[in-house]
Amino acid sequence: MSDSYEPRHAGGASEGDVTPVEYQKPVSMMLSNQTYDKLKWVAQYLLPALGTLYGGVGYIWGLPEVDKVVATLLAVDFFLGTILGISTKTYEKSGAAYDGSANIVERGDYTAMELDLNAHPADLAGQKQVVLKVNAE
Repeated sequence: MSDSYEPRHAGGASEGDVTPVEYQKPVSMMLSNQTYDKLKWVAQYLLPALGTLYGGVGYIWGLPEVDKVVATLLAVDFFLGTILGISTKTYEKSGAAYDGSANIVERGDYTAMELDLNAHPADLAGQKQVVLKVNAE
């Protein structure tokens, strides 16, 4: 798949027709919520705890290569944090965090809001919250 947008003719129109065209973004790699949550827990709690434990106990009990083990854990933790940060930015840019958008439009003498939902309203009824991105003209 290329990095460019691929046009999709709206309403089943043929290629020769002059009709509005919807654009689909190419699929990008994002971590699943479950994978992200597990890796975040590892980066925030497990690796720092292991480094602290090995660093503290290692000197007391004379464990081997304390400095190298702690530095390695720190490097792995930093790398994992960077990957998680990139994943977060990709997720935010993808729009996947939103259930649609609230478009603020000027209608001559008044301002209106148009809702553009990513799903049928009935599908959103079971959610505890609906998150909309606000777009102003």
